[in-house]
Formats: sequence, C-alpha cells, structure tokens
Amino acid sequence: MLSMKRLALFLFLLSTLACSRKDEELTPGTSFTKIFDHSGFSGDIDALAVVQVPDSGYLALAARDTWNIYLLKTKENGDIEWELTLNEPYVNPLPGIVKKDDAYYMACMDEVSLSTYLMKIDLQGDQPSVAATFPDIKYPLSFSATPDGGFLIQGYDREAQSTTLTKITTGLTKAWSKKYPVLENVEEILIKHLNRTGVRLPFANGTVLGGGNAGYYYFNGFMNFTVSLVFVDAADGEPVGNINGFRDQGYINAAYPLENNMFALARTDFDDSYLLPLTPVDLRSIVFSGDLTSNNFPEISAHARIVIREATIGSRDVLLYGTHTKNNQVILYSYDKENGELLGVEYIGHTNPYQMGDFLLTEDGGLVVLSKTYVAKRFARLALFKLTPEEVSNILQ
Repeated sequence: MLSMKRLALFLFLLSTLACSRKDEELTPGTSFTKIFDHSGFSGDIDALAVVQVPDSGYLALAARDTWNIYLLKTKENGDIEWELTLNEPYVNPLPGIVKKDDAYYMACMDEVSLSTYLMKIDLQGDQPSVAATFPDIKYPLSFSATPDGGFLIQGYDREAQSTTLTKITTGLTKAWSKKYPVLENVEEILIKHLNRTGVRLPFANGTVLGGGNAGYYYFNGFMNFTVSLVFVDAADGEPVGNINGFRDQGYINAAYPLENNMFALARTDFDDSYLLPLTPVDLRSIVFSGDLTSNNFPEISAHARIVIREATIGSRDVLLYGTHTKNNQVILYSYDKENGELLGVEYIGHTNPYQMGDFLLTEDGGLVVLSKTYVAKRFARLALFKLTPEEVSNILQ
C-alpha cells in the first residue's frame, strides 16, 4: 500500500500531468481538458452546472462532500481564477445557474430549517449574498427562470406529503404557491436524493414555449405516487395534464420544451434509457411515459443525468443530448431539429472515468462540458472539456 506521503506525491504528479497545459497561452477556439485538483484524499463531488460569463470565462457549480456548495470560476482557457466553498447553513445546491439582469443566481437549502435561499453569485469570488429567503418552501428540489424575469422553485411539504411549486416575481416575492399531493410519504427517497446515498432523481421545472402555450409551466417531480412530468397553468399553478411515470423507477429523465406542442424528451425505465428528440405532447392529457416509444440506448449508464440543449452548428439547427456511458465516458448525441434524425455521436474523455454534469455552446461556436471524474480511479474531481467549433461539427458525423 502507498504511504500517505507517497500518495500525496502521486496525486501531485498526476494533477500536474492532467493540468500540464495550465501555463500555455490558449487562443480563442482552442480545445483543452482541465482536471481541477484539491488537497482532499476523500470526499465526493457532483458536477451540477456551468455557464459562460461576460469575460468569456466559465462559472461552475458543484456539490462537494454530499451537499456542500462549491463554486469555481475559470479564465477563458480553463485556468482557475478563484474557487470557494460556502459555509453552513447553506447546503444542497440545486442544478442550474440562472442569469437575471446581468447577475447570476443559484438556489440552495438551509441545513437546519430545510427552507430555501435564492443566492446572488459574486463574479469576483466573494461569498454569494442572500437575495431572498423563502421559509415556507421546504426541501428545494429544482428552480428555473421565467420569461417575465421571475423564478419557479419546486419543493416538498413533508407534513402534507405534497410536491410544491412556487412562482417568484421579478421583485423576489411569492406570486402563488401550489401543492400537488403525492399520496404517500416519499421523504426517505428525497433524503437519499439529497445526501447522494440513493438515485439522484431528475427534478426540474420550466416554461412551455410558443404555439399558444406560453401560459403554462411544468415540473418533473412526485405527484400521485409517482415521478411525473406535470403541466400547470402559469396564472395559478393549477395542474392541467401530466406524463406519469412508474413510482421512482420509470420517469421522464429530461425535458426540453420546443415550439408548437413539441418537446425533446428522455425517459428512464428502470435501468434502460430512451431518447425522444421530437415528441408531440398534449398538455391537457394524462399519459404514461412507458407509452412514449423510441429506441433503447443500452450504452447509457442507468439513471445517468441527461442534459438537452439546442444549437446551430454550421447552418444546421440541432438538438444535443449529453450524458455518460456505462464505461464512464461523456457522450453527446446530435439530432436534426427539423425531423428528429440522429446525425452523429461523439465520445468525450479517455483514461479517467467521466460522468456528465452540464454542457453548453460557447460564444466562439465551441462547446464546453463540465463533468465529474476520478483521479487514480478513486479521488473525485471536477473536469472541464472545451471543444473547438471544428470539433463540435464532428458531432454531426
């Protein structure tokens, strides 16, 4: 066995090799791979979100050591500019960084009261400030921005055994809050989700787009015994329809609203994964997710995080699905947005295992992926991949 001194030396050397391009001058459009080391020999990390900020650098969000909040700011070439871990009582960062009025926001939970904070992130590296506190929103599970400059926050009411959805105004006050009965106690499942001892369920919410449907929101969460994709009236949160799953084993894994009653969806059925790039959805109907037919993708890891984005690559409008494989490689699938045809598949990451966190198209036409990796197959670290526009175009082949 390695002594602690030898282990520390081994990690230092491996980190140096992984970040060997740190001091290179990278021009815009250059690709890179960065693995961000830290001094801990133990502990886990969960990559949650990445955005590109006005100086062309990247702001990343992760959960460290179960649910502690970790923020990382890099330069355009991926070099670390600053990093910080928030102190208690701020825990359980929700996936997503939202831009509003030239500021960046995240949402998290109070460690003791289980209530919700909306936090404003400081791009200079100071501790985020509390923009608003919502004592009545317990167990926050997801949040998103709304077109009117407000927010949606999904939570769970343990006493009522109900999912909650709250509309937050542009002034950061509550416009309405609605409860959706689960009809059983799912608190144990939620605790395992939060402390990462069980499956991380794909809680999410957002706004339905276009085609006369701008008056609807959706959330992915528990209702009527099962994880369901639920559509609600934007005026008051009243449910109008849903896509039911099967308990916490079959569900919509990711949803990306398109125009005219169309969605790009992914669904999970026990350990199987299905991608549905162009799916018509009647918001006022009740259907079963298992009836949404598509091909199974056996290479996708069971219950892996799936992220959907749309992009224009060259002159082609595409839908991109990002996730990771059973062999722990990040994988990107590209589909034609017009007809749903699979255009190409791209694998990212070798040597180390990698798991999908988030990805986005960059201002130079490239693509950046935030992922979790394991150094020496044991030590969890964040990794950042940058693809050039030319490499992105390969995804269409």
